[in-house]
Amino acid sequence: MDPFLEELSGTTWLLALVTPCNTQGRDATQEHTTYSTQAASIITDIRSIQAVVGRVHSRTEWVIIDRSPASSHTAFAVDDFLYHITQMT
Repeated sequence: MDPFLEELSGTTWLLALVTPCNTQGRDATQEHTTYSTQAASIITDIRSIQAVVGRVHSRTEWVIIDRSPASSHTAFAVDDFLYHITQMT
């Protein structure tokens, strides 16, 4: 066990590099939302991602394309995936 990582040592984590958009508080699921600047990128555990959206560049700004219904959410079946991987080896 790595003393620095402690209980995380020997575990697998799936991380994502995320760059938030500066939308001045507008919600793309509720209204037409554009942005021209982004905040600093962060690395996060992929389990914390709630939605994935698209974007289109139009003139001097980006338009967020969010087609998800308000009731949708991201779900990951990690246990299923790991089960299939262990069965293959």
